[in-house]
Amino acid sequence: MRVFKRNILGRKIYIDEDTGLFSFNKESLKNDIEINFSEIVENFKIKALNIVICITNKCNLNCKYCFNKNKTNKNIDIEMAKNIITQLAHKNEYEKIFVDVSGYGEPLMNIDAICEINDYCSKLSNELNKEILVTFVTNGILLVPNVAKMLEDKGILFGVSIDGNMEAHNLNRNSKGIVDSYSIVLDNISKIKNRRYLGCAVTITSKVYNLLSSLLELNKYFNTISVKPIRDVN
Repeated sequence: MRVFKRNILGRKIYIDEDTGLFSFNKESLKNDIEINFSEIVENFKIKALNIVICITNKCNLNCKYCFNKNKTNKNIDIEMAKNIITQLAHKNEYEKIFVDVSGYGEPLMNIDAICEINDYCSKLSNELNKEILVTFVTNGILLVPNVAKMLEDKGILFGVSIDGNMEAHNLNRNSKGIVDSYSIVLDNISKIKNRRYLGCAVTITSKVYNLLSSLLELNKYFNTISVKPIRDVN
């Protein structure tokens, strides 16, 4: 067993390699061997890179907790996006690259850009002999069966934002023209035949609700459920 140490804000933190436990007290881990954390970082090579490209800041919902308060309905310049991907993809230290086109809006409102970027990434992937995968998270409103099938056929990885049960979801994720977005999203999801790799992202707010029942309900549709708290809220 080895113990790693790192100095954070003037304090030493010890990490037990076998158990993953953190402690400010080396004796509590019952181990006298130490390895400088900086030495590990220097020898550790990151082999995968995640590129985030905002292809549009348009959105068909107006979620109460959305961090994009200044939607200008703009789309990205495709050539600029390709240039960014090309420069980073040519870096030899990365063996796999994920191109996340989620950004500040609803990606499916610029589906042509998703397809064009994916086609370019596929071409670049063959040229460089490395995986370059396009991914994104959608609010699910436009994820109708033919769109979902096209994305799956192209090998584009996508997830869905859905905040638990109907009550929790519709509390925040709606717009003037869409009162019950939950039913729309669930209807679209239920029509996707291959949901093996489909996951969802749940945002927790200060509103208290039964998270367990929500997760059990979502598990009927998703194999993977990611749960994160709303940004900038205690």
